[in-house]
Formats: sequence, structure tokens, C-alpha cells
Amino acid sequence: HSDDVAEGDVISQDPVDGTLFRGDTVGLVVSRGPELVEVPNVRASGVDAAREELEALGFDVDTRKAPGYLGL
Repeated sequence: HSDDVAEGDVISQDPVDGTLFRGDTVGLVVSRGPELVEVPNVRASGVDAAREELEALGFDVDTRKAPGYLGL
């Protein structure tokens, strides 16, 4: 997996360059794209509990109040 190389693009090859003969082997490392992770459902958990759970899993959390937020 790579966060920098798109899925399906070549990350590296071996040998890097040079002259080869027909039938010689060239090894390719192909990106699977960014590693996907499952995000837990924190709906109705409360802001502090949801933030704590998500941050414990390694997420960066940014909270914003929705229009019409009543502060409940």
C-alpha cells in the first residue's frame, strides 16, 4: 500500500535499468493505493466519547458545529 502512489502505478522495478534479453525477468512492485480502514459508527456517542474513540484508533479529529446546532 502507498499513500503517495496511485493504485495500479508502479512503485519500483528490478533491475532499475539496463539492457536485458528477451525472456529475462523484470520484477515490478505495483501500488495498491492507500490502505483502507474501517471507521466505527460513533453517531449518538457524544462529542467527547466519539473524539476519544476515533483518536484511540489513530484518526485526526476535527469537530464542527452543524447549522442549527442546539448544544445537546
